[in-house]
Amino acid sequence: MRNALAMVAAFTLAAVLTLVAGTAPASAWTGDSTVTVKGELTQCSSYGPQNARVRATLDGQHYDYYTPMSMPIRYSVTFTNVPAGNGGWAWFVIDCSGPGGSQGHWVKVYRPWFGSTLNVDL
Repeated sequence: MRNALAMVAAFTLAAVLTLVAGTAPASAWTGDSTVTVKGELTQCSSYGPQNARVRATLDGQHYDYYTPMSMPIRYSVTFTNVPAGNGGWAWFVIDCSGPGGSQGHWVKVYRPWFGSTLNVDL
């Protein structure tokens, strides 16, 4: 009889805790699919004030970003559909208006655990 009473009490307690605590919704992905990649263009900045063009491509998304004349030169590109899980590799081409020339860079773009920004100097 004691064992039966203990089992009923345990079952009741479990049911009440489940109702009170509720359940967390399932999440199929980490973070938002919109991710901003930004940073300094060291390729151009080492040669003094100038501007640059940044072309970025990730999974069919293409972006052009033109920097103002400045020192250091900074860029910012926002991708709106970054794949969940491991993300993807974006191809960035930097064209400096002066010395520094044109160079391409592969950048790993993923959904961060916190926030939506990746800081990457190129």
